[in-house]
Amino acid sequence: MFKLTINSLPGYAEGAQVVRVEETQGQIDEISGVVFTQIKQVRAVTQLEMSLLVPRTKDLKPAIVYFPGGGFISAAHEKFIDLRMPLAKAGFVVAAAQYRTVPNKYPALVEDGKAAIRYLRKHADEYGIDPARIGVLGDSAGGYVSQMMGMTNGEKSFDKGQFLDKSSDVQAAVTMYGISNLLEIGDGFPDDIAKVHQSPAVTEALLVNGTAFGDFPGASIGSSIRLASARLSAIGRHSRMMGSDGSISTGSPTSPMSSTIL
Repeated sequence: MFKLTINSLPGYAEGAQVVRVEETQGQIDEISGVVFTQIKQVRAVTQLEMSLLVPRTKDLKPAIVYFPGGGFISAAHEKFIDLRMPLAKAGFVVAAAQYRTVPNKYPALVEDGKAAIRYLRKHADEYGIDPARIGVLGDSAGGYVSQMMGMTNGEKSFDKGQFLDKSSDVQAAVTMYGISNLLEIGDGFPDDIAKVHQSPAVTEALLVNGTAFGDFPGASIGSSIRLASARLSAIGRHSRMMGSDGSISTGSPTSPMSSTIL
């Protein structure tokens, strides 16, 4: 019989700590269809929703915002209940949030992530949340959003919409197989897959450049390197990264370790 040990876990590195979540019994209230932001366009208003799992306790509780993966083309926020429910049973308020996807361009999804965080701080009393303890969690494309929340603490340029008197900073950011550099998604794959990621029609290119329309023929993600670096150089100069040893280093727009590139 195979015995699972810590050092047999996928991706384990020497010295890494494994987080264990201990569940507690108690009632969990599920609240769905909560509109946390409205984006007004010329002829339409887009409403984004979140679903909350709220432990019924009198204590102030830490909160986690979950951003779902979906290849930047979907944000099915009510999936992975088997991931979210144990966190709620452990005492966290868990908010699963939508965000705008392609054909909406960057930085829409970053703005939406921050809007979700501000909403929770605005309604902290209603849900029993400790506003000083809000973290984020995401998988794949949602992991990218989570990383961006952590890397852009203090960057007010991404705060758009409602509740701007509340901070969108987070105290923790967790990514599960998240995308750290949009320019390198196809790296290391066979040639036929890598070629797909050179296409102007691949989702990361659409996220950055938008769809072909009018006199714009579309553009690949690789053609965006110079534009992206110039557009976000200020963020790269001011963003900071915390290493596993607690050290702080400056994020670079071109570093695969840093999501501040896009």
